[in-house]
Amino acid sequence: LYMPQQSIVLDEGMLAWGERLHFRVYNPSKITKYGILVRIVCGSESGYISNLKIYDATSITLQNTVLQPLNPFLGHVYAVYMDNYYNSVTLTKTLYNNNTLVCGTIRQNRGLPRELKDHQKQLKNGEMTFRREEEILLLTWVDKKPITMVSTIHSAAMTEVPARFGKPKLKPVCIAGYNKYMHGVDNADQYLALYPFIRKTVKWPKKVFFYLLQCTLFNCFHLFQKSNPSQNRLQYINFMKLLLLSC
Repeated sequence: LYMPQQSIVLDEGMLAWGERLHFRVYNPSKITKYGILVRIVCGSESGYISNLKIYDATSITLQNTVLQPLNPFLGHVYAVYMDNYYNSVTLTKTLYNNNTLVCGTIRQNRGLPRELKDHQKQLKNGEMTFRREEEILLLTWVDKKPITMVSTIHSAAMTEVPARFGKPKLKPVCIAGYNKYMHGVDNADQYLALYPFIRKTVKWPKKVFFYLLQCTLFNCFHLFQKSNPSQNRLQYINFMKLLLLSC
C-alpha cells in the first residue's frame, strides 16, 4: 500500500537472542552481538520498513542474499545504498540490468580492476582516482585511509561538505550521497529501541512475532505523520498510547 521514495537502504538489524539456536549469528560490530539476523530494506530518509528477510542459515549465494529482499523494487529505478558486505561489480551489473541503481562501499576483492588497485596505493590524503566501465563508477578517495566506492548513480565530481570543525571539505559526490542516505535502518532501529515491549521468552518464534509487531507499529507511526502533517510533533510514545486507546 505504501512504497518509499527513490532512495532505499539495504542493511542489517539484530534481534537479541542468547539461547541455543542453529541460525543464531555473532556479529562483533553490532551492539547486540548475539541474535537473529534480519536484513531490512527501508526508505533512506524516513526509515519506513518496506521489506525484511530473516536469516535462517540457508546456504545461498551473496547475489541471491541481496536480490531476495530487493525483489519488490527491481525494475522500478530505485537507488539502493549498501555497505561493502553486499557490493560487488558483478552484483552492480545485475541490478543495473534490472533497472536498479547502486551506491556503496566495496571491498578490494569484489571485481576492482588491477590498475585501480595499483594507482590507489600512490594516493595521498585528499586525492582521488577512478575508473568507469559503461555506467559503473569505481572510485577511491583517501581520507586518512582509502575509501573505495561503486556507483551507478553519481559521477566522479567533487563537492564541498560542511565539516564539524574548520573549513568545508571536498569529497566525491558518491561519498557525500552515501553518507546522506545510508542511515535509514539506523533510524528504524532507534525507534524500535525507544519503547520495546518484547518480553523474555524461551521460544524464539514468539520473540520474532513481537519484533514484527514493533516494525508494524513504527510503520504505522510514519504513515500517520505523512497523512497528518499537522501532527508532525506528535511523539512516538504518545502515538502508541493513542493507538492503544483506539483499540
